[in-house]
Amino acid sequence: MILLLPAVALAMCEALSWSSAQLGDQHEPHAGLLVPVRVQGNERVVRMQLDTAAPTSSLYGRIADQAGLPQTVRYLDIAGQRVDLSPRRIDQPGSFDVNTGLVGTLGGDALEILGLMSLDLVHDLVCIGDEAEAHASDVRTWTAVDLSYNVYLIRPLRLVRLFELVGYPTLEATIAGQTRRVLLDTGSAPVDLLTSRRGLFRRWAGSGVGHADHGVFTASSWGAATQFTRAEVDLNSTLGEVAFSTRGVYFWRHRRMNYTEIDAILGLKPFVGRHVLVLDYRNSRLGLLDAGSP
Repeated sequence: MILLLPAVALAMCEALSWSSAQLGDQHEPHAGLLVPVRVQGNERVVRMQLDTAAPTSSLYGRIADQAGLPQTVRYLDIAGQRVDLSPRRIDQPGSFDVNTGLVGTLGGDALEILGLMSLDLVHDLVCIGDEAEAHASDVRTWTAVDLSYNVYLIRPLRLVRLFELVGYPTLEATIAGQTRRVLLDTGSAPVDLLTSRRGLFRRWAGSGVGHADHGVFTASSWGAATQFTRAEVDLNSTLGEVAFSTRGVYFWRHRRMNYTEIDAILGLKPFVGRHVLVLDYRNSRLGLLDAGSP
């Protein structure tokens, strides 16, 4: 006799955690989104910061050594799924506490191998497999994602394309009533919108709902002191058919960004506690689910 068992869905979700940071006078409890990872069969769980604006994954050499990770890593285990890649070793600026378990950056190469990942930012879960598929099936309108952007040289009366940067997810969002090209950067988790276009920053700061208290502060960005200007405004934005709220926009000086088609960097802050992000790299698209306020 053949016994037929019902199919069991593989619920591949694991709990996310967050690192915190100080941005000016504001304490940001959701400064870095940390994904639990097992390295090359090691049962010890370490954490890597998910950074969609990093094309390749990396391990922080000194901290990886302190965590007892092998010099050469050939695969990672993420939410129960093996991901065959070899993160490069880099020297991470700044001081990190090895006890937090943060050992590196999980970049776009891992997302391309996984194909589909969902980030439940209401319940702090990272999901792949059937659970991510379930989230994907709930998305009503997808937003196309380009995994590259162009850098230009400005010449009289024309732009000259210099080169293409690959591995960076850019997409269109409606911000303050206008379509804008943004770079989705989960590594910029504590910010809403970050632009290097001064005129656009001033326009957003003046057109948002609420007051625009400008604050200038210096924060560390990969070990370098960087000056930011912040304006607290809600720009009534949408991604696909789903509305999301910005709590502030930021300006920074980044000359290279001004020579691209990117208007701003979109961080995770608008979505924390409110939405599920579905990263579908296999079909080059992004889904946003409104999970309501916490």
